[in-house]
Amino acid sequence: MKILFIQDSALNESLALTELSGFLKSLGHDCALLLEREEKDLWGEAEKFSPDIFLIPCSLFAHKWAISIAKMIKSRFDKPVILSGTHPTFFPDILEKEECIDIICIGETELPVSELLSRMEISSDITTIKNLWVKIKGRVYKNEVESLVRDLGDLPLPDRELYYRYRFIRDLPMKRFSSGRGCCHSCAYCLEPLLREKYKYKVNYARKKSVDRVIEEILWIKDKFPLRSLHFSDDIFTFDKKWVIEFADKYRRQIGLPFTFNADADELDEEIISAVKGANCSGIAIGIETGSERIRNFIMDKGISNRDLIRIAGLIKKYKLKLITFNMLALPGESIEEAFETLRLNNKIKTDFIRLTIAFPMPMTRFTLYALKKGFIVNLDKNIDIYLQKFLKDPYPLFRSEFMDQFRNFYYLFRIGIKFPFMVPLIRLLIKAPPLAIFKVFNLVIAYDEKRIFKIGWLPGLRYFCHVGNPMKRTTTYPTLT
Repeated sequence: MKILFIQDSALNESLALTELSGFLKSLGHDCALLLEREEKDLWGEAEKFSPDIFLIPCSLFAHKWAISIAKMIKSRFDKPVILSGTHPTFFPDILEKEECIDIICIGETELPVSELLSRMEISSDITTIKNLWVKIKGRVYKNEVESLVRDLGDLPLPDRELYYRYRFIRDLPMKRFSSGRGCCHSCAYCLEPLLREKYKYKVNYARKKSVDRVIEEILWIKDKFPLRSLHFSDDIFTFDKKWVIEFADKYRRQIGLPFTFNADADELDEEIISAVKGANCSGIAIGIETGSERIRNFIMDKGISNRDLIRIAGLIKKYKLKLITFNMLALPGESIEEAFETLRLNNKIKTDFIRLTIAFPMPMTRFTLYALKKGFIVNLDKNIDIYLQKFLKDPYPLFRSEFMDQFRNFYYLFRIGIKFPFMVPLIRLLIKAPPLAIFKVFNLVIAYDEKRIFKIGWLPGLRYFCHVGNPMKRTTTYPTLT
């Protein structure tokens, strides 16, 4: 069977999609990917491939685009269209609402999609496949969410060449990897706990590939394509300490390139940090989220104090690693002074690079339910598409507050406060001015910082930036889902 993936742009390169493609190819199926932004004749290329089925990765932030593409497919091809990713996983009723969609996949794709192709190959019944909702002649068949790849070692190497047909992606010397799937934490603002709850069997939901399997994948890329630095995009890289220590030893001896990863601060200790430093780790990303302990622990349910964050940041700095932090502004009930606490905390721990976002009400999370209960947002079901479009077009506070314009200005000025702490008193004045559109040039600052932190050369970095456009338009965030 031939399956064609269609995606919007390279900015949303999906590690989960490469793993699905690698798995399907190992079973004898033929897979290809087309990026709409990169193709002069998208549908001409699709016709050349002549697929039996189309799969569209569809995140919460991109479902409007996915529906528009599905409609175009249906107007040109008499072939089934399947949606996978976070949107159909959490809003499966999209199948009933949209005529252009035939199938949705809830959760991980390998097992259900491979079963689908196998049954289609022999014209067998496709309405009883776990994790799939299937629409035939207007009737929707809804199946339990059960299929989960329990042993990631059963998967073949990801099909990284799926994206590398595009030279600007292939030649980017910093590449992302995934060492596992799932997260064992239950932060109130995150979709991961909700995804975990969808599975009928929840044993070992957070899984790691073997160290040797991860090393094998990196070596395969290193031998064939430009590779100067790596980033592990796992939600949490460090939830298995024994694994991390073994990885650091083997990585040091077999690869040795600079790498970065995401960690939960309360899982880090000096033994882990020392080990990864010895393996040539260049930076660690941790979630600060907010400098307000009230919001972080009682609304976001992070369960970590400023004191512990300062201690862990001190260990990261002790080993001369770059410190990357994730932060949010305009949280429900947040005051301007609490927002400045986030800036002060980042300056106190000497953050090297920040990832900053306006807080978004992820549907169905405890965080969003709290905001609804307290009146910080209303009619979310009716307004979610409006919120999504506002968030993507021009980040603007979505939770009701008397400080909304100030939060917007602070969003653009925050990085200046990090780079030049002495300007914080001036920033306090500037955030009260009319919206500061001029500070949208901060996208260029982000691009420069990305180049510096992840050791990307000027030429491949500029080429990549020109292709993908605004780096804030990333919509694919879960390495577990396509």
